[in-house]
Formats: sequence, C-alpha cells, structure tokens
Amino acid sequence: MKKNILIAGAMLVLGASAASAQGINLSWTDCGTFGVQNVTFACAVNTGSAQLIASFDPPAGVTQMGGLSAQIDITTDQAALPDWWKHGTGQCRGTTALPTSFDFTGGPPNCIDYWLGQAAGGTAYDVGFGTPNRARFRVQA
Repeated sequence: MKKNILIAGAMLVLGASAASAQGINLSWTDCGTFGVQNVTFACAVNTGSAQLIASFDPPAGVTQMGGLSAQIDITTDQAALPDWWKHGTGQCRGTTALPTSFDFTGGPPNCIDYWLGQAAGGTAYDVGFGTPNRARFRVQA
C-alpha cells in the first residue's frame, strides 16, 4: 500500500531531480516511478507551476498509520539562499507561494489517497535553517 503527500508549488527543491531512498520518492507530476525525474522551468519568474510529489512505501508489515512527518532540506552552493527560495512573512516570496495538499482523490493518477480525502496537515518553511544558504521544509499530516 502506498501513502502519498502532495507538495505543489512553482518550486521546491534546488536541482529539481528525483530522490529515492528506502521507499521514499520525490518525483514531478505523479507518484514514484510514474513521475518525471527532472523538470526544467524558469526559476527567475513567479508564474506557472510545477508539482513535486513526495510519496513512500511503508516497511513490510505496516498495515495502519495515523499520521506522518517529513522534511526536505534545500541548499545552494551560494553564500546565501537566493531570494526566490525565501518563503515566509517579510520574505521575497511571501506566505502563499508554497501550497501543500494531502488530498489525492482527484489524482495524480498513480497516487493512492490513503486517507480517502480526509487528511489534514500543515507545513513549516524555515529560511536560513542552520546556515544562510539553507532552508528546511517540514510537513505533517
């Protein structure tokens, strides 16, 4: 059984490539290997959107789950995080440019909505987490 979180927005990870480790998947447009590994889009503008989807396969034997917690660390090789990646009050991108959804009832087609549209959750995005060239995105559902 696959559980998924939808992370939607005009951006999310520098480099925008898929990652997979021990059942954890990041891909564009769909879940796991059904998604695209790399997407090119204009990082210098605030229009359009690209959808990054985080999903996972639980360890064998897990038949029930009450919630989840995840984090994505975003880094750059520059001295400071570029303004475009600064989300939050008083930051370049404000508080509305990083929407998150936990509802998969309408797709993408290969994502299973474990909570059948009933999930609720929240996110936190911390600019400058640990060092000026880093941000941390946390999700709980």
